[in-house]
Amino acid sequence: MTFASRHYTFQLRVPANRTGHHVLWLAWQRDDPGGEVFFSTSDIDIRPAPKYVSHGKGCTGSNNAVPTLTNLTQPVIGKNLELEIDKAAALSFVTLLFGRRTSVDLGAVAPGCTLLATPDVLLPVGPWPGRKMKAVLPIPDDPGFLGLRFGLQALILDPSVVRLLPIALSNGGEATIGWQ
Repeated sequence: MTFASRHYTFQLRVPANRTGHHVLWLAWQRDDPGGEVFFSTSDIDIRPAPKYVSHGKGCTGSNNAVPTLTNLTQPVIGKNLELEIDKAAALSFVTLLFGRRTSVDLGAVAPGCTLLATPDVLLPVGPWPGRKMKAVLPIPDDPGFLGLRFGLQALILDPSVVRLLPIALSNGGEATIGWQ
């Protein structure tokens, strides 16, 4: 606790799993001969911060490059999450996978490839003439989405890949929707 400019300032740590509306109740006693005790309550709204973390590695396509998935913006409620897929083979068909973060070795059908997001929701990004493309995911302006965490990965259908399953995969990403 500090006292400056006729105000007391308290530093406190909020547990990481706390979000939403809370009441903060505070009691403190001054260390002086009077020993006064002070009580205070405050309505507080704890808003989680947006977060995006890349993880894992992808597997090569027919162009001998490993596709990459990168966030251009943070996953903020009421805004767009913009993603960039780079190093996909030209004219390949790209789909974004959305689901839980996972790690499943696809060695039997796609050697060297690991599924890093469960394919619960598929978002076709489409064939693209170049190697770099952008995907936009609108995040609803609904507080019910706060703290929602999901995994992402780009799946590139690349018929020129010599595998039983002709795909290339990007690295994975994990997004947590928050306030800005």
